[in-house]
Amino acid sequence: MGKRSLVWATTVILSLGIFISACASRLVEVDQIEAAPKEYNQKISDLQIDVVDTNKSSAPLLASEKNVPTANFVGAPKARPTPTPATVIKVPATKPAPASKTKGGVKTWKPASWPYGIGEVAEYSLRYGLIEGGVVTMRTMPPKMVDGARALHYTAHVKSTRLLELFYKVDDIIDSYVSLDSHLPIRQEIQQRESAQWGTRVVTFNRQTQVSKFYATTEKKDKKKKIDRYESKLAHYAQDIFSALYFFRFIEPRDRVNFAIHDRTKGWNNETIYLGTETLDLPIGRVKARHYKLNPRISGHLETKGDVEGWFADDDTRIMVRFRATIKFGSITGDLRKYQPGQALSVPTPEMITPIDLDELGNARKATK
Repeated sequence: MGKRSLVWATTVILSLGIFISACASRLVEVDQIEAAPKEYNQKISDLQIDVVDTNKSSAPLLASEKNVPTANFVGAPKARPTPTPATVIKVPATKPAPASKTKGGVKTWKPASWPYGIGEVAEYSLRYGLIEGGVVTMRTMPPKMVDGARALHYTAHVKSTRLLELFYKVDDIIDSYVSLDSHLPIRQEIQQRESAQWGTRVVTFNRQTQVSKFYATTEKKDKKKKIDRYESKLAHYAQDIFSALYFFRFIEPRDRVNFAIHDRTKGWNNETIYLGTETLDLPIGRVKARHYKLNPRISGHLETKGDVEGWFADDDTRIMVRFRATIKFGSITGDLRKYQPGQALSVPTPEMITPIDLDELGNARKATK
């Protein structure tokens, strides 16, 4: 697989909300991040409050194996079992929409429950056609204090397979910190490590001013270094491009959803349209999933940026179990191959500010009587 194909893969998977870029053979040192301007160096420490119920798991199993213990990592069996009906906890079609209210002049809504727990692990195999090119491992980490604010912590590690490393080595890490109270992004950090270049990226989000600040350092094989700094306005209390994948899991019902995403200096609106429910044969077993068409657009433009589909478990986790992106040279597919539920949170769900009913152009819909 050539470098051009890898760039196309990057574009469409970013649209889905998973960060995977062409990455790295050299680790980024901590002092590279600390060398950023002071305004990008927020203090991060463990959250010293009891937010997790250590006696309760947050989610049912997705695999069809009824006797697999929930405390252990659920992975692909060595031998393919005889297909059995998918074991899921169904979400009733008549489930009411999240309750909404107005706070400080802003309309808010509150999810009924947490769709995940702390310590949840989801591992996906990435395929380019018949070639397995990499693995994405996503985790919900213990909550943190970020610059004095209570924050949820999401992290993902993108690692290339040995086969792909013959062409381009990938070893990326992304961390997103979002408010425990509203799920609005606070900070995002990316360690980019690739064969041709390496560097760091820090993005901060200010809810009060609705301004995002972007700082990135990049060094290429020819030793040329580049520093980028941008400042841009946020719209519609946007989610960051990685935390958006977790934000979507809070929404129910969700036959048609459109909310704002901000990445680098651009605002996106991420429209998802429900296509139906299917039963998938995945490495973890048979899973009943809701199938969505994703229409990622730069706000203000009707043209979509990629042909992307996503399948999300039709149970209380609502976790993504498969995604597919059609690109110029074929398609990229990601399948959930291992899953570990986390420990349930014992604090109230966030009071969401991000609207989920934007129009196709990414503008707020006018209120109807």
